[in-house]
This record gives sequence, structure tokens and C-alpha cells, in this order.
Amino acid sequence: PGSSGDAGSVDVTVEGLLEIVNGGQIAGLTHARGDAGNVTIKAGALKIDDYGVFGQFTGIFSTAEPGSSGDGGSVMVGVKGLLELIDGGQIQANTYAAGDAGTVTVSAGELRIDGSGALGQDTGVSSSASPHSIGNAGSVRISVKGLLEMVDGALVASATKSEGNAGSVVISAGGVRIVGGDSGNRTGIFSDAGAEASGFVGNIAIEAGEVILKNGGRISIAAEQTLLPHRVKNVPATSLTIRVYRLYLGKKSQITAASTGNVPASAIEIMADTLHIEEESRIITSAIKADGGPIRITGSGIFLQNGLITTSVEGRTGSGGDIVINANALSLQGGFIQANTAAVGAQGGDILIDTRSVVVDGKLEIGGLERQEFQPGSDVSVIQAAAPGGEQGTITIDVPALDISGSLITVSAMLADPVRLATDPCLITGKDMASSLVEDSRGGLPRGVDGPSIVFFGKGRLGFLQLSESDDEEKPRVGNDGGGSGN
Repeated sequence: PGSSGDAGSVDVTVEGLLEIVNGGQIAGLTHARGDAGNVTIKAGALKIDDYGVFGQFTGIFSTAEPGSSGDGGSVMVGVKGLLELIDGGQIQANTYAAGDAGTVTVSAGELRIDGSGALGQDTGVSSSASPHSIGNAGSVRISVKGLLEMVDGALVASATKSEGNAGSVVISAGGVRIVGGDSGNRTGIFSDAGAEASGFVGNIAIEAGEVILKNGGRISIAAEQTLLPHRVKNVPATSLTIRVYRLYLGKKSQITAASTGNVPASAIEIMADTLHIEEESRIITSAIKADGGPIRITGSGIFLQNGLITTSVEGRTGSGGDIVINANALSLQGGFIQANTAAVGAQGGDILIDTRSVVVDGKLEIGGLERQEFQPGSDVSVIQAAAPGGEQGTITIDVPALDISGSLITVSAMLADPVRLATDPCLITGKDMASSLVEDSRGGLPRGVDGPSIVFFGKGRLGFLQLSESDDEEKPRVGNDGGGSGN
């Protein structure tokens, strides 16, 4: 405190395993006018484990401390193999003052974050602007060659609770797996602006071969702040973007862009070859005092089974966001696609479904003045853009065949009796011999399902079945008794 110089950098290189446990720290700080130093870690493998001890920090960080005016430093972690963050282990860059938090950059062969044993504290990679600070949170950038696995309380996030903005979150991985649990802590990838913030959320961008969310796992942009009118006019456009080969949401998982204040909800854009949404999972944008964000989904096959794709406005102001779906096929079974608003005088969002086919299992209802409520397990699918107190949105379904299942016909051919088809093909009924191998000049299938399988065995064929005299194993005896049968 009181100094004006910058803190130095911290560089740690370990060829093998680096462990930071039970309150261990590697850090760069500023308490004054100077900037905090950068922290750079290189290791063959890295494990950060807090053992779930509440109230202590275990990990790697750089911070602009309260009362300082300098910027926090960047944190750069590079691991060739496995990087583990367990039970409260963290990698962070934060600001509590006038300066900005630094950027957090993590690269690894594999990354596993498990917060199941943490007691009321975060486990993961983050950057934040804390209450009463002025600076911006830093961006979080993660690159993983293999799997990024996040379990029960694990998070990757950039957040603001101050005048500054949250940073962007950018993830590139071979695969991403997000599985919630019973710890009570949220699990997933987040960009947040808290209710006390006057700054804005950041973007989220994810690119991977496969992204799987289960058991309440989330990818979310949340704007909770209420701003003065002149600030609302200057809100930057933000988005949650996912580019992936396969995207799966199950067991009440969510991809969301929500606004609970007067800031418009962010947009969601998904590009996936296949998209599965089931088990009460949902992709939603929502707002209470502002406009709902748009949703655009592009893919080959989109399967919506007991799940939702919705943009909605619940309050007295704001219009529903638009929904655009471009796909080769859209399958609905208890699926809801809604762009609704409850605001008086507002307009429901427009819905455009451009696909080669829409396949519906159950009942499909399109349109309607009153908003329909999702009922888990129902066989009713709904597409609507309702505005009970305003103007209905436009629904356009550009598809050659609305329901190709209705064009299928029942095959009229007679089916053979499965029991008769399963009869032992070597069994000759009505004779004393229980089993025989029969030589016949005909070959091919039996004349009837009750007859024997007729296979011609000439001398050449039988030769392949005999073993050499030098073989010690018991030799099968295959011969010809002159009557055309062998045992």
C-alpha cells in the first residue's frame, strides 16, 4: 500500500506433476497504484485440491486488491497432460478496486473440474469484478485437446457485480461434458451481471466436437441489473454461441440467456449437426422487464422430446424474441417451440422453421391466443407465438412434408411363424435319428420350415472339416455311411 511501482511476474515451470493443495497459493497482487504481476504456470500435469475446507483459497490467481488503482495481472496456465481442479481448487483473476482484472488463459491435454466436495465455494476457472470495484472483469479462455469434464459444482465463468463489465468466455475442446449433482452449487459455463452491477455481461463462445449437458448442467448468460434509461440505450449486443458436431441436453439441463432487469436478454445461436433436447431440458431466452433474446438453430437433425425451445417475456413490457430453425429434419414428441409475451401491447416473437420435414409423434398444435403451459410427459407438441394482450407473432413453417409418418403404409405381406422359423435346422422330424447331416443334390434352403437344411458336401468340402493326424485335440468324426448321413 502506498507504492507506485508494478509487482513482478511469477513464473513456475515443472516438467512433471505440480500439486497445489490445502490452502497452497501461487499469486500476483497489487495493493497500490502499480499493476499486479502476471502469473505463468507450465507443467506436465497439475492438480489443485482444496479438500473442501471452507474459507480458504487454494490455487493460482492475480488480484487488484481493495484500495489499489492498478490493474490485476493475467494468469496463464499450460499443462501438457491432465489438469484437475477439485473441491474448491481455483484459477482466478479478480479486481476489488479501480483497476481491471486480468485475462485467464488455460490450455491442457485434459481438464477435469469436480466441485462435489466443496462447501459453499466455487471450484473452477473464473474472472470477476467484485462489489464496489470499478474495473472490468477479465476474459476467460480455455483450450483443451481432449475432454473438458465439469462435475457437480464446477464452473467456468466471468462475472461482474460492479461498474465494470464481465469478460467473454471462450472455450475450445475436443469434447465438453457438464454434469450437475447434489452439492447445491451451480454447474456449468457462465457470464453474469449481478443485480448490483451497472456493467454488462460478456459473450460466451464454445467450439467442440461434442457438448453434453446432464442432470441440471447449464450454459448461461444472465443479466440481473436494472440500469438508468441512458445506460439501457447503450447496451452492447451479446450472444451465447455454440459450434459443435453433436449437442445433447438431458435430465433438466439448460442453455439460457435471461434478463431479470431492464436489459434485453442476450441472443443464442447454435450450429450443430445433431441436437437432442429431452427429459425436460430447454434452450431458452427470457426477460421480465425487457425484450427476450432471439434464438437461431442450424443443424442436420433436431430432436425435441419432452423439451423446450422458447423465447418469452413474463413482465409488463417487452416483446418475445424471434426463433429461427434451419434443419434437414425436425422431430417433435412432447416438444414446445414458443416465442411468447405476456406484456400488454407487446408483440410475440416470430417463428421461422425451414426444414425438409417435420416428424411429429403425438399431437401437434400450432398457434393460439393463449400461452400453453409445458406439461412434462405429454404427447402434445406446440408451436406458438402468443401475445394475449398484444399482437401475435408470425409462424412460418417452410417444409415439403409436415408429417412424413402419416404417409407410411402398413406392410401387407404374410409373416412366417417365428416358432417354426426357430426350429433346429438339423432336426429331421418323424425319424428315429435325432440329428443328422444330410447330403442331397439340391442344396439351398429346406423345402419347408419343418424340413431339414439341405447342404451339399462333396469330397472337397468334407476335407476342410478333417484335422491332421498330428493334432492332439479330439478330432470330429465326419464321414459318409453310404446312406448320405453323417453324425
